[in-house]
Amino acid sequence: MSDDEDIPKTVKAIGDLARANKGYVANESRNVITIKVPNAALDAVLTRIKALGDLTDQNVYVNDVTAQYVDIQIRIDNLKRLRTRLTELLVQGKTVTEVLEVEKELARVTRAGTTRGANAAAQQSSWLRDHQ
Repeated sequence: MSDDEDIPKTVKAIGDLARANKGYVANESRNVITIKVPNAALDAVLTRIKALGDLTDQNVYVNDVTAQYVDIQIRIDNLKRLRTRLTELLVQGKTVTEVLEVEKELARVTRAGTTRGANAAAQQSSWLRDHQ
């Protein structure tokens, strides 16, 4: 088997290695892979990757996402509190107009919590919690 035929297998092995170390594949093509792993696993993962064969290129980037995590968590907490408060106000509504206004705002807040951005934020938040 030629070196070119080994590349896809090596790329797959690197992806498997990332996942085994609480990481994930961020981008992958036939002969290039970008993985993200927790800082605690970085040295071990790099050592194992180098053992897979000749490494022709390597780029290591560090990204401290602590501030992003905190900001996302604050946003999620605020949306939950607002939704709870709106639900309480809905019960207290005295006129049809009041009830409709609260329902409209509640629907908006619920949509904000289920948009792609919020889902991505929740996934990132969950991943960060699991890998700190």
